[in-house]
Amino acid sequence: MRKAGMIIALILILSIVPPTAFHAVHADSGTNIQTTQIAPSDDVYVKDSTPDSNYGSYDSLYVGTYSRDNSNERAYLKFDLSGLPENAVIINATLYAYTYSGAYSTPVNISAYAVSDDSWSEDTITWNNKPPAGELLDKDLVDTDGRHWSAWNVTDFVKAEFSGDKIISFVLISDGEGSVTESIGYNSKESSYGNHPYLEVVYEVSGSSGTLVPIQEIQGNTTDGDASAYEGQTVTTEGVVTATTSKGFFIQNGTGPWSAIYVYLGTSPSVDIGDYVRVTGTVSESYGLTEITDPSVTVLGTAEVPDPVVLPTGNVSQEKWESVLVRIENVIVTNPDLGYGEWEVDDGSGPVRVDDLMYHYTPSEGQMFDYITGVLYYSYGNFKIEPRDENDILPVVPIQEIQGNTTDGDASAYEGQVVSTVGVVTFVTSSGFAIQNGTGPWSGIWVYTGSQSGVDVSVGDYVLVRAKVNEYYGFTELNYAGTDEGQREIKVMGTADVPDPVVLPTGNVSQEKWEGVLVEVRDVRVVDPDLGYGEWLVDDGSGPVRIDDKFYDYAPDHARYEYIGGILWYSYGDYKIEPRSPDDVKPYVPKIGVETFEVSGPMLRGIPRELSVKVYNHGTLEDNVTVVILANGKEIGRETQVIEVNGTAVYEFTYTPDFTGDLTVTVRVLDGTGEIADERYYHYLVVPNPYQIAYGLTPYYEMLYSREMEKVTPLYENFTGLVNELASCGVNLGDLESSVEWINATMEEIEKEYSIYEALKGLLVQQNPYRKFHYYPVMVHIRRAALMSREVKGELEYVLPILQKTYSQVEPLCHPPAPENETTPGNETGGVPTNQTNVTPSTNITIKITKVLIDASHGQYYVEQVGVSGLVEKIKDELGWEVEVNTLPLTYDLLKDYDVVMILNPKDDLTQGEIAALQEYVENGGGLFIAGDWYKYSNIESLNALTEKYGIKFNADELMDDDVNSGRPYYPFVGLYNTAHPAMKFVPEDWKIYYNGQTLTIGGEARWLIKAYDTSYSVDADGNVVNAKGTNPVVAAAVEVGKGRIIAYGSSKALSDTYYSKYINSNWPFVKGALLWLAREI
Repeated sequence: MRKAGMIIALILILSIVPPTAFHAVHADSGTNIQTTQIAPSDDVYVKDSTPDSNYGSYDSLYVGTYSRDNSNERAYLKFDLSGLPENAVIINATLYAYTYSGAYSTPVNISAYAVSDDSWSEDTITWNNKPPAGELLDKDLVDTDGRHWSAWNVTDFVKAEFSGDKIISFVLISDGEGSVTESIGYNSKESSYGNHPYLEVVYEVSGSSGTLVPIQEIQGNTTDGDASAYEGQTVTTEGVVTATTSKGFFIQNGTGPWSAIYVYLGTSPSVDIGDYVRVTGTVSESYGLTEITDPSVTVLGTAEVPDPVVLPTGNVSQEKWESVLVRIENVIVTNPDLGYGEWEVDDGSGPVRVDDLMYHYTPSEGQMFDYITGVLYYSYGNFKIEPRDENDILPVVPIQEIQGNTTDGDASAYEGQVVSTVGVVTFVTSSGFAIQNGTGPWSGIWVYTGSQSGVDVSVGDYVLVRAKVNEYYGFTELNYAGTDEGQREIKVMGTADVPDPVVLPTGNVSQEKWEGVLVEVRDVRVVDPDLGYGEWLVDDGSGPVRIDDKFYDYAPDHARYEYIGGILWYSYGDYKIEPRSPDDVKPYVPKIGVETFEVSGPMLRGIPRELSVKVYNHGTLEDNVTVVILANGKEIGRETQVIEVNGTAVYEFTYTPDFTGDLTVTVRVLDGTGEIADERYYHYLVVPNPYQIAYGLTPYYEMLYSREMEKVTPLYENFTGLVNELASCGVNLGDLESSVEWINATMEEIEKEYSIYEALKGLLVQQNPYRKFHYYPVMVHIRRAALMSREVKGELEYVLPILQKTYSQVEPLCHPPAPENETTPGNETGGVPTNQTNVTPSTNITIKITKVLIDASHGQYYVEQVGVSGLVEKIKDELGWEVEVNTLPLTYDLLKDYDVVMILNPKDDLTQGEIAALQEYVENGGGLFIAGDWYKYSNIESLNALTEKYGIKFNADELMDDDVNSGRPYYPFVGLYNTAHPAMKFVPEDWKIYYNGQTLTIGGEARWLIKAYDTSYSVDADGNVVNAKGTNPVVAAAVEVGKGRIIAYGSSKALSDTYYSKYINSNWPFVKGALLWLAREI
């Protein structure tokens, strides 16, 4: 074999094909080197901690030592070599297996061993009956980077087994088995994520009938640069069928030049694309097209069709590419009708024809294509690409078509489809970017990239994007992050001018057709500066539009703006303009206007305030400038001054508020003609004069102090006694220590403030014995004492139950019962037990407060947008736990401080490091509550990467129930409970739960908690039934993992505030028990 041939063969080893399939071929005269990849007939893993259990149906093959229980795991694989030709000579054999996660913290070698006993089956093998490992064949190092193909050279063993019964078995064993707690999870042949294990065999077929002449020799050896030197001769050659016509078929051997030829039959062929054939016939030149005529055809097997050769359009029309499968990319139609079904495209390097020999397509002038694939044909003096079917042509769908072609006036008709489109980048963030094609309606769209690496675009780049169209709660986007890696693409094709924003009246902005488009409104006034959540409202007189701070954090500080621009976004039921930077927002600055406005102090009722207005004149003439001051629309002052060119003047006014509440001060500037030159709004809150208030409030705060201290005093006495008792019993206050310190310090501060108040009051009473009311300097101290008393009462009411519960647990150990002949004294301390022994044993107990972390660092819709306040309040009020919401990356150092971590369906992928940290957290004793969503939004890859190794898999489906639902089949109720599990302790009998989400598949040690009713079923994205009625799909499951626990639930919506909190209210009995079980409190 020539060196080039060997290189091609080895490169082709890296791809994956179905079982018993031949790969692309490169051959020299008289030899035939072929590659096949064979899927396992059986694959399974076994583990010594469950030595009689079988795991043949699992999606994964685990190899190593599992940190949870230190169990050892091995994987067995079996292959059938009988599909290889009898005369095959094995050249090379490699075993491949794919791991998504890799090693957790320590790289480990995984070794492949020969297994001579092939009698085992994946359905019956266990640790106890497994066949022994034989000879060591090869090792592969699996590191911590994840997404790794392991490869083992098993050539000699395959050669030996092929000469025998042609059944071959392997076992994978970790070199660190029993000593390194690393369990490598490989995809099994049952995995729904592809990347299945396979055996790659490179072999030579010898003893073929006649001498094989490679296609490259037939095509490339020419007499005149065109006609084959073999013209008129009978040859035998081989190749894979790449296309079929009504009169013959094309075959190809490899992917380089001269590698394909047309076989002319004159009738419809009986071969299929992918057949590997041997052809014997006469080499002919049919009007310049080299072909084999009068052939005899033998199908030798099946093969992977070679990848098309990607060429510039200007390089296609060459003899060396005749009949080869080629592809052109990023082309534009330059002539849609050359006649006879032919049309012309160009990528800028020169035109090439496209024809309809096998598939007819009608293009339009200027239409763009992501790619066009086909075999290169020659007829009537021209080379032309011949697409085979609709899959060979991927038109570029204009953004206008994606956005404007809707099913209901809102959702795109392309929803769920992978499309290619082009546009210029108008804005970039860390999680996506906007592109636009032109400036008209429907011309913009958002590209969501999430946390995907390798996406590098800039504003002004002209890009091609291939991704799935998604409707994210009414907002149309290209979901690049959610598109399979093999289908998605972002390619920078050049640069272009960013389109000018479309200038619209404010009342015309909030329309579907402007979604994703750069828009601008002009000469607008602020009609509401604070709608909440960073949004504000402007109007130019045609109707209001919202402005938001998603990209640029800005709050309005002017009443009027020359323009506001940005990308039109849609969320929470509203359209809003999203400015990208300060350049998108320009306040109106008049030639005569307010430079500064100052107030001499806070607005207090009855207290005069000096108002100072500084006005500038940037005009070309001096002017008589009048300043008018209005308070809540009522004029309170007016003054006129002459201001020189480029000069300023200060206007002084005095204003005394005679009310309490909101105050808007309007500063209106009039030029010499009486026209309004500028107008500003300043907002204040007028409050009562504290010195006046204090006179009447002193007795109120004294009464409040007395009332609060009546409650605080016995609580504090009980608190002090319990703290002392617990200290004497050796109890560490732990999580309560800071609260105890705060209570003691606050009680000291209360006593101090009250003492000062009493002293000041006494001095005043000496001056006037009949005085009952006191001014601010006296009142402030009793007020502080009263308010602190209220605060400390609340903290005591939180802390005391925990102290009392702890004491009830340690009392029997700390104060064992007195002997029968002794009398235990009564309790004279108001409920606080007294010491009953001279020596108090130490209990070595530390008080711990249960802490819950809810993740919000991965774009969780139901946390960030819908909200989980109801869940948080219930955890705090009913369980007395602490709850925090996380916005940081998940690390083990962060997680280990919490008893329970809750992760609702993440929009952004969990990183490999985060998955590893969560698994470490659980296996070291943490509790994880993880929830999904229905197939359209569920981040199945991240969820399953975290839970599948523990026996819980989130399915790509949606639970439905036509009979038992809350109004729609996709809003089913669920209500079958595993009451034997402690997590279901609080769920009443016949309780119905609101549900909207996916189903789960469980195995191993996972246990179901909630199932759907008999009337329920589930469907996938194509409407196919995944779980039929009567199967009672699982929607909640639990599993114990090492020292920790996991509960998985198919619905994140169930935990949110949606639907007037009906979801969280109906789910709370389940969630409450789940949290307590995860925290090991039940």
